[in-house]
Amino acid sequence: VVTVNEPVPLACRLGGAEMRDRQAQIAGLGQDGLVSIEHKTQRAVLRFRPGAELRRRIDEILDAESRCCAFLDFQVEEEAYATLVTIDAPPGGEPTLRGLAAMFTPTG
Repeated sequence: VVTVNEPVPLACRLGGAEMRDRQAQIAGLGQDGLVSIEHKTQRAVLRFRPGAELRRRIDEILDAESRCCAFLDFQVEEEAYATLVTIDAPPGGEPTLRGLAAMFTPTG
């Protein structure tokens, strides 16, 4: 048996109301706990305030995002004074990475 690894599409699978709900959830998390975002070409590092409730929300969002944007790689690391979320994108996935990171940025 030969297994062929098919490429994962570089697109989000959400649409309509589901996308709006997710965006609101992400923006709320950003408003409540985002400290900073560091952008690189194929990576974004988001720093959140520490805390069990924020961590639960981070895990919930990243779990959901890993299903709809399977081409992105999400890592979470606890530090003494922050929770770090690292999101890596493959070549071609940079626009989605930038868009997702921007959703966390509190507006106003």
